[in-house]
Amino acid sequence: MLNALLLLTGSCGIYRKYERPENMVTDSLFGEKYDTTDTTSMATMSWEELFTDPDLQALIQKGLDSNTDLRSAELRVEAADSIQPGKCPFKFADREDKCYNGDEAKWVRFANTLRLRLALRISNIDPEWAQKEGIAALNHPGGIMLSQDDRMKTIPNYAPIDMGGEDDGGLENEVANCGFRYSDVVMSLDMEQAYKNLGSGLDPRCRICWYRPTPKNFLEVGREMNTDYKGCAIGDNNISHETNVYSPLKCNHHEGKVLNDNYWFGYCREYIWLGYAECKFLLAEARLREWTYAYGSVEELFKEGIRESFNYYNMPDSAETYINRLNIYNGTQENPFAGNDKEAQLEQIITQKWLAVFPNGNEGWAEFRRTDYPRLNNHLSNKDTDIANGKFIKRVGYSTDEYAYNIENVPQNVNQSTRVWWDVQDTNNDNGERNKPNNFRNN
Repeated sequence: MLNALLLLTGSCGIYRKYERPENMVTDSLFGEKYDTTDTTSMATMSWEELFTDPDLQALIQKGLDSNTDLRSAELRVEAADSIQPGKCPFKFADREDKCYNGDEAKWVRFANTLRLRLALRISNIDPEWAQKEGIAALNHPGGIMLSQDDRMKTIPNYAPIDMGGEDDGGLENEVANCGFRYSDVVMSLDMEQAYKNLGSGLDPRCRICWYRPTPKNFLEVGREMNTDYKGCAIGDNNISHETNVYSPLKCNHHEGKVLNDNYWFGYCREYIWLGYAECKFLLAEARLREWTYAYGSVEELFKEGIRESFNYYNMPDSAETYINRLNIYNGTQENPFAGNDKEAQLEQIITQKWLAVFPNGNEGWAEFRRTDYPRLNNHLSNKDTDIANGKFIKRVGYSTDEYAYNIENVPQNVNQSTRVWWDVQDTNNDNGERNKPNNFRNN
């Protein structure tokens, strides 16, 4: 941003001061003089007076209304493109930068990867703008994420100092804290079906992320029942804080300051906001949309995304077996990457990305609303009466504080069934039947 401001302010001094030439002749320079009492001219007329056609006036007004937003967007692009790692005079001390320990280049690569994520977010509502932003992110000299070391993460303060935390007595990883201590997190039915049905054999990631349904007092002493993994359907009103009905989150609750890959969630486990596996799936979709040809084929990037998900879970040896057992490769389902059906390819990409970004539910939900993938089961019921049965929640309602203190900026006639601006098509029709996704309207 500093470089962008310097570019803007530096442009103020590019012109020399004007000096009037000597002996300049100005007589009759503008023709003969004449007097008039008519003071009307284009300079004194408003544009509404000059252009009187109502349709033309409407177009001009729309352009004026949009112009400030467009210029703001252009300035943000200029600011992002002007970033030069190592040129900023301000430096973070390692411990002050909780994400990248003062490494500017990693911040730039994260920013470009985030820019690619957000470009894809608007690919249905504004394909041209999306492509421009996506290509700019991919072509930025700082590049995008290069490895697992570039993943955007934060470490809970509870973690020991050598793990990047503060060795605090509290402030644990809240996913683990709520998931095990309060039994607030259980596997969803959709995730259960993805673990079991996308290929032959159980997804290995399931075993390290979830317990089998087991009474809490058993789990507390290290015992786990030999029952099948089970997920909860969306809208199941019988959900409780019991751990023996659905699969609860698998947490290393005995050794709070220790990471154990067999119990993936722990009180000192990092939070992931944008991982390297997601970066690969973003590239796969960017290649599918023909924004780039520099990173390999769509299918290669799809497989790399799966491999990096397994690498993150420290189980790289399981990746190839999992890939080969997927239905699209084991012969039980057609391989969409062998054909030209972009929707079918995108469904595979987004479904695997949905699994890889867990437990980042915000991103998984955003991508579901954008693409209508993965194919989630319909809700059993909706407690919010604004959401009709057979429909999905499309946004979180504004808080009561917004209505109390910011009512003038709260949009009217908006509820949790109202799609956000980049969500261009409802997932289901009014009968609760799935609409055919259309994510390549202008490609």
